[in-house]
Amino acid sequence: MLMKKDYSDSLAAPHNDKQREVYIKFRSLAEWLAMHSSENVSMDEAANHVGYSKFHFARLFKEYTGMTFNDYQTTLKLKEVERQLSDTDLQISDIAMSCGFNNLTSLSRSFKKQYGCSPSQFRNRIRRSKKRSYRQINWAASIEETALVLCLKILSFDCAQTHTFDNIF
Repeated sequence: MLMKKDYSDSLAAPHNDKQREVYIKFRSLAEWLAMHSSENVSMDEAANHVGYSKFHFARLFKEYTGMTFNDYQTTLKLKEVERQLSDTDLQISDIAMSCGFNNLTSLSRSFKKQYGCSPSQFRNRIRRSKKRSYRQINWAASIEETALVLCLKILSFDCAQTHTFDNIF
């Protein structure tokens, strides 16, 4: 979860029972929102999920995450968009709809604000990067293969030389 305050399970546990209660509720909420990230969960639904009024929830959410509820939801959706742009060949408009954006314009605006480029530019950069990585892996593999062949040739040469010397002595 994108918690502003670090209340991990180990060292920095919440200081008192009230903070612990809020932390547990928000952690549960984060898991629930992640499962429903493609849906447009309202603030009322989220507040009901953790048992707070809408206004109290909004204040606590901003305090604990450092962002508004709507910004948090958009961030979750954009992470899924990023994954789909990287891992699939789906049309960007289809990705927008599957991730809970109402239209391509809405996705493009949010994506550009978060990543500094359009979804198609992002996908092209990822693809170029993957091609470069693939070429580098192939290049490294061919160097290893060449080195192995060279080692085998040297070994076979040494064996041939040894065999010739054995015949001499």
